[in-house]
Amino acid sequence: MHLRTFLTSIVLTAAAITAAHERQHHDFNPISDQNKVLSSRTIASKRTFEATQAALEAAIPMINTTGIDLLREGKYAEAAAAFRALPALSRFIPTRDMGRLVDYYWNDTYPNVPRNKAVQWEIGNPYTASKLVGQAIETALYAPIRVILIQEWPSDTPMFFFDRPVSLFGHLKSNKSRAVVQGLDDQLNQLLLFAGGWPSRWPVPAMP
Repeated sequence: MHLRTFLTSIVLTAAAITAAHERQHHDFNPISDQNKVLSSRTIASKRTFEATQAALEAAIPMINTTGIDLLREGKYAEAAAAFRALPALSRFIPTRDMGRLVDYYWNDTYPNVPRNKAVQWEIGNPYTASKLVGQAIETALYAPIRVILIQEWPSDTPMFFFDRPVSLFGHLKSNKSRAVVQGLDDQLNQLLLFAGGWPSRWPVPAMP
């Protein structure tokens, strides 16, 4: 084969490969959808809104970040010990007063209607979360669990709303995962029943 013919063949082959890659990239759809059925739960409170909020926040502390700080330093054994020493559930963020956002809408649209009340927390346990996220990293979307307490006018009954962990993490199929998820689901229910003034087994021990 002449040199010119050989070089021409290389150029044409490279052009064909480039065109194929461009077609493949052009035809690739970066978006994929998955439909999941979520099970949400409400728990009514026998207490006032303020007493319910106070009871929940007294029952679980803000998260102790010692374990997370140790992980950043690469001290895994010490971090594991710190995580295991945590209570069953903690609050990961300060309380969000979602009612103020509702105020913005209601005061503008219905200025004479009493305000609705709503606060939100993120509740969980990093040691428990590690057992779930370690198996499927996308479950970090749902850990910690968001819980909202709402009292809508004219009702005088505060209501907890949350998506159940057994629903959020239901795609994890191992027996170990199911036990962890069921345990988290039960812990959260017992906490919210306690905060709402109902019979409850709270406080419950942290999962091993």
